[in-house]
Amino acid sequence: MSFTRIVKIVELKYERNLMNDTFLSIAYVEADFPSGGWYRIIIPPEQLPSIFSFNENLNTVEVKDVEVEFSGESGKWEFKRVINEDKTGN
Repeated sequence: MSFTRIVKIVELKYERNLMNDTFLSIAYVEADFPSGGWYRIIIPPEQLPSIFSFNENLNTVEVKDVEVEFSGESGKWEFKRVINEDKTGN
C-alpha cells in the first residue's frame, strides 16, 4: 500500500468496462510518490467527488487537499480510499 497526495490532474477520462457494463474513471495524475512523475490511476467514479472538485461554470477540475491510499506497483496503481477529508473547504 502507498499513501500520497495527488498534486495535479493531468487528464481524466471514463472508460466503459464491457465485461460488467460499468464505467471506470482513469485519472492520469502527478502525485507525491518518491519516484515522481505522472501515474495512471483507476478511481471508481463514485469516489471522484472526494478527490476532485468540479466547477462546471469554469469548466475546471481541481484536486482537493486529501491524502489517498493506493495499492499496486508503479504504472498500475489502483485507488483504495481517501485517508483524510479536505480541510480547505473545496
